[in-house]
Amino acid sequence: MEKKHSGFTLIEVMIVVAIIGLLSVLGFMSWRNQIAKSQDALRKKDLQRISIAFEDYFNDNAYYPNGDIIANCGGDELAPYLGTIPCDPVYSTPYCYLASGDLRSYRLLTTLGNLDDPSIADLGCSSSEFCGWEEECNAVVDTRSGYNFGFASLNIPLADPTLPAPSPTPTPTATPDPGNYACQSYVCNNYFPDDPIVDRGCPISFSNEVECEAYCPTASAEMQCP
Repeated sequence: MEKKHSGFTLIEVMIVVAIIGLLSVLGFMSWRNQIAKSQDALRKKDLQRISIAFEDYFNDNAYYPNGDIIANCGGDELAPYLGTIPCDPVYSTPYCYLASGDLRSYRLLTTLGNLDDPSIADLGCSSSEFCGWEEECNAVVDTRSGYNFGFASLNIPLADPTLPAPSPTPTPTATPDPGNYACQSYVCNNYFPDDPIVDRGCPISFSNEVECEAYCPTASAEMQCP
């Protein structure tokens, strides 16, 4: 009796390889997103620690530290308020610190890797315009991109108030095409061509019955045919 050899066909092997490849890509993307989120969490924690140190400093001195106080990240210039000045967890660069001329207010900024982080918009910043302090920050430290997150003293906003406000997305308003459909008593009616709507005094008409039926129940009394 002839033995039958069982095994995988080439198509089956290719399908398995494709599935493994797809799962690997999805797993890598998920892993990369989680890494970015964990790095952002460290950035937020760093800025919070520095901000608390600044407020403690202000309580003792009635003004905030000089603008270059955190330029030496890894140093102890903020001691005893903060033992070691933290650096960016990925690039090992200092965070951006902008103090006002009278040292009565400040902004402390960083760049989050996850541009979809909801806290960016909550602070008045954006993924495209950032917080608006790129030129000022570049004068202090060399930055890789725009700053989209941070802390500020309570007397000023974090985002640049001169930035244009995001334009609201306009709500499209349909302009009904003239036709033989019109509203009467909040119901869409179909009028014959030999009974023109304009002759009936209808203020609005439709060529599409679906649009007419959607419009009529909520239309005002002035938009109904007499």
